[in-house]
Amino acid sequence: MNRQERRRLQRQGASEDYIEKRRKDDVYNEGYKEGMLKAIEITFYLTAYTLNYKIDLKGHDLSEAMYWIYNNIDAFRTGHLTAEDFNTIKKEIEDMGVRLK
Repeated sequence: MNRQERRRLQRQGASEDYIEKRRKDDVYNEGYKEGMLKAIEITFYLTAYTLNYKIDLKGHDLSEAMYWIYNNIDAFRTGHLTAEDFNTIKKEIEDMGVRLK
C-alpha cells in the first residue's frame, strides 16, 4: 500500500488499525507471491539440472522435456487440469513407485 492509498483511506475515515492491517496484508501477499515465484524458479532449474546431470538430457531434448513439465504445471494453474486430475496423476505416479517423502 503506497502513501496515496493510505491517505485516501484516511480521508474516507478508515481507522489507523484498519490501515495498518491492510498494509501488513499487502506486504505479506507481496512476499508470498515473490516466494512462490522463487520456489517455481528453483524447482524448474533444479529439475532441468537433474535431467541433464543424471540422465544426460541435453539441448533440444532437455528444452522439450522442460517445456512439457512447464505446460503441465501451467495447465493446473490455469484450471485446465483440476484437483481431481492432479489426484489421479499423483496416484498413477505413486503406483509406479515414485513418491515424494
